[in-house]
Amino acid sequence: MTGRGMRLLNNIVGRRRVFCLGSLVFLCFVPLSTSNAFACGVLMGQVFQDSNHNGYQEPDEPGLAGVKIMSAQGLRMTTDVNGRFHVDCSHFATTHCSAFQVIKLDSHALPEGYYLANQTPRVVYLTPHKVTKLNYGVQPFPLVAVNVSADAFEKDGTKLNVKALNGMRLLLKTLMHSPSQLRIVYHDSGSNRDLAHGRAEAFEEAVQLRWQKSNSPYRLPIEIRVITQ
Repeated sequence: MTGRGMRLLNNIVGRRRVFCLGSLVFLCFVPLSTSNAFACGVLMGQVFQDSNHNGYQEPDEPGLAGVKIMSAQGLRMTTDVNGRFHVDCSHFATTHCSAFQVIKLDSHALPEGYYLANQTPRVVYLTPHKVTKLNYGVQPFPLVAVNVSADAFEKDGTKLNVKALNGMRLLLKTLMHSPSQLRIVYHDSGSNRDLAHGRAEAFEEAVQLRWQKSNSPYRLPIEIRVITQ
């Protein structure tokens, strides 16, 4: 095929190179390119309520909607009404269809009373034409709040006094009965904002240290709030 016929065929296939064999009976070979969306690997997952704290989704554990998922490159995803999310590798800022990606769940955007059960961030490998699954279990912890003020510390410092340490022992004994989320609320008089935050963090560190030494089978999520009166 030569001349005008060849030019027409070239126009039909979008000006790709066409290789033809024969004169009356001929075969034509047209190189085709594959769309990146089909060549890419796909990341698919679900954020679910891990009610039994085992890290795996059971049939009766529902997904959570509106949870934010982020990549290290700035890509953001939001779970649907069933807690699901998905994205293909063409949305990541990389020239390779096969690549490691760092994915993180925004634990600060979880519904009140929930906490992340498994680690974040996590590293996944996307393979062309394959689906990579990544699920996150979040746990509905009972909330235990403890009110703290300047009376728990030595004057003008962040060191806990004896009375506060004795009270902390009773607090930890209570928390060990079942999985819980601890909220430390420091009530600040407004005289020294930096000191207030330092005291709240010192109380948290003291709880964490004693919790680790207790060898409790439960993980203790801790949240800090400073309220200015």
